[in-house]
Amino acid sequence: MRARFVNELDSSNTLKIFKNNDGFYSVIKNSFLYTFLWKPFIIYNFKKIGKISSNYVVTGRLINNPNIQMILQLQRNLKQYS
Repeated sequence: MRARFVNELDSSNTLKIFKNNDGFYSVIKNSFLYTFLWKPFIIYNFKKIGKISSNYVVTGRLINNPNIQMILQLQRNLKQYS
């Protein structure tokens, strides 16, 4: 699997969720990077890392069909940082 640059992904306002090898999840929305841990049906240790540039290389695996609870909790947490 080759690494993808953020600018290769669509530049819309959608959530992009990646699972890293260390168990953490990374989220990219509006060029901001967030990380969290996921235990079934609970998001914890949610942190805003900061703004990323077009040079940032995503190291995790893109999750195509995330759990709906994960998406709802992410949206709730992202509202707190907006």
